Amino acid sequence: MLTLQQALDDQKDLESLCQIRLEKNHEVFPENDFYGFANAMKEYAGFPVDIPIFATFPHGMYLRDKVVGKRELLCKLKTHLCYPPSQVDLWKRTTKRRKIVPFAAPIHYVLKQFRNEVAKEDRRGTLFVPIHGTPGSDVLIDNEAAIAELLALPEKYHPFTLCVGQNDIELGQHKYYQKAGFDVVCAGHYTDSDFISRWLHLASQFKLIVGAGIGSSLFYSILLGTPYYLIKQDVKTKFKPGFNLKSVYNKTGRMYSSEGLKEIEKIKTIFSELVEEPTKEQVELVDYYTQTDLIKTRAELLDFFNSLREMEEHKYKKDEHEDPSRG
Repeated sequence: MLTLQQALDDQKDLESLCQIRLEKNHEVFPENDFYGFANAMKEYAGFPVDIPIFATFPHGMYLRDKVVGKRELLCKLKTHLCYPPSQVDLWKRTTKRRKIVPFAAPIHYVLKQFRNEVAKEDRRGTLFVPIHGTPGSDVLIDNEAAIAELLALPEKYHPFTLCVGQNDIELGQHKYYQKAGFDVVCAGHYTDSDFISRWLHLASQFKLIVGAGIGSSLFYSILLGTPYYLIKQDVKTKFKPGFNLKSVYNKTGRMYSSEGLKEIEKIKTIFSELVEEPTKEQVELVDYYTQTDLIKTRAELLDFFNSLREMEEHKYKKDEHEDPSRG
């Protein structure tokens, strides 16, 4: 994994840092290694990094309880590793063709290898991590209002640094914050296998992490042991031309049930107050959504990945035997 110094050195050239990185991606389902999760889990388990994980799994914390990703759903791999609990139930209702296995969020296996190089007493200032855009959508935020809300935080949380997503750099979002005196950092392109370790090193330097909109950073910050605060300024998602929500997710286009929306409001409430340390309620919530109770040991994870490989190879041999046009 990267060191803190390597993560900081990478910030000297954000344009280069945000280039596509595919050289380490050996996955059948390429999204598995978005943000570097497949590689991190394989390294933790001692599984060969050049052999794919024969399952799909989310590369972020998805709280939507009415939709599943179309590419994940249509992937021909037999198994889907699933979290959080609401997604497990949804996937089981959505498909009978795939085997749905409840699974701890991959961030847990990254953190087991991560060495925090910044002592708690040496952490300074605030890292602002608004929800980032994607190739299919832009995230809109009132930057002026967000900056004003941040600057109004107590002096002990100053100065401020923006952690900007690769897609948002292309839109020039970071320039608003630079003009306001913020430093700007980036964890890299989402195809970069070092992304998540770089993000953890960047985040580990700060006294507080602040979000706008509920994203993966909320969960990762609490697991890192850093207080997290949601500002009142929220974000809106604007889907790009040609992005059909119904065709990507489901026939209705709805992303949340009424119960799912209540859960979102609950999370907002729990993280709406400044605290010196993550509270018990926050930790329990994050443990629930990331399924901490399902974390495997190195040996268990290695055995599990080997079993997925054997099952997929058996399926391939069976298909080859049944289809005389092959081989």
